[in-house]
Amino acid sequence: MRIAYVSLSFFESSIPLAKHISKQADIHFFGLVSERFLAPPNFDLQHAKQKSEGIYTAEDCLPSEHYLNNYLSDGRLKLIIVVLPSSTIRAFYYLRLLAQKIRLIKPDILHIIGDHPFLLLLKLLLSDMQTVHSFHEIDLARSLMGNTSKMKSFTLNFSLDMMIRYAMAKKNQIIVHSENIYDEFKKRFDYPYLHYIPYGTFEIYPSILNIPELVEKGYFLFFGYNRFYKGADILVHAAEYLDKKGFKGLRVLFAGKDVKKLALLYSGKSVTYYDGYLRDDELASFVKYSLAVIAPHRVASQSGIVNTAFAFGKPVIVSDIPGLANHVMEGRNGYVFRSGDSLDLAAKLMVLKSKEDSFKQISDIRTNFLPEWSDIAERTLMLYTSRGNQ
Repeated sequence: MRIAYVSLSFFESSIPLAKHISKQADIHFFGLVSERFLAPPNFDLQHAKQKSEGIYTAEDCLPSEHYLNNYLSDGRLKLIIVVLPSSTIRAFYYLRLLAQKIRLIKPDILHIIGDHPFLLLLKLLLSDMQTVHSFHEIDLARSLMGNTSKMKSFTLNFSLDMMIRYAMAKKNQIIVHSENIYDEFKKRFDYPYLHYIPYGTFEIYPSILNIPELVEKGYFLFFGYNRFYKGADILVHAAEYLDKKGFKGLRVLFAGKDVKKLALLYSGKSVTYYDGYLRDDELASFVKYSLAVIAPHRVASQSGIVNTAFAFGKPVIVSDIPGLANHVMEGRNGYVFRSGDSLDLAAKLMVLKSKEDSFKQISDIRTNFLPEWSDIAERTLMLYTSRGNQ
């Protein structure tokens, strides 16, 4: 079987899936990157031989010792990097070139991963192909009903609606990664080709060897491209409260691009800011040397933050929304707090800090709380051969 993957960001999940499927099938993996899509993790093109817009093989872009080359060495996977220009019109040109290259491969299955409008155009260009579509985020409480989502602009929300409806019209297999989104989708649509397949523990970060310690270890970590729905301000207020109470040993690190300065609300001694887009090695370093990872989201259809934390054996503190809390077993791999309640979050920070040594001794966080990628690959392969792709 020959499969063409097209993933616009979300490589932390799409690359491990493609790697494990490549043990049983030939994979051409097209990773779409651009300065517009610097949400971590991303391909590290800092030392690339070619940085300008275009379509490149891994050999063109990544040095031979790059961790992705090592990580993918045991499968039948060919990695192609598509560097999209910032101009939308120019990007359309490269999407047409990409469609032509995919047609030359003659794949049995086209697997689209993501929900950006560019992917809808690509699906229209390849409308005759048997297609599986994995949606990274579907905020059905605000999407599909004509409402503007807090998580996305109206344009992105509209394109997401169109992609979902187009996928259903074409009878594509649709994959979602959150059980609560699967249940809500099923309630609203009588669609037989919808599947819930969760992520496994992300594997690409630990493959980065000799990660330097960028900040003194032992902090609570908030990371990622900061938007209001991610609740950075809730964590800031919790840290401010604990500082005023004189809680000893608290350190909080905010790492990631904060365009609207949502986290820069408090300059207390316990809080450190690293404002910028994160390369893979930076993200891996911040997670590896943290005490725990914090996800104080107000809303989330699902998130890769928990999977990233578990990849390094780190506990989490998350808000009690279904896309996050369903991964957490209280006291074993983390804690759950009431969404939006900074005082409850502060209490959980104190509890975890007081049990720091016991969490360091838990060796099964990385392996025992999420499914194996080999099992996820088998479930996905079954979709490729099932009825529904037309």
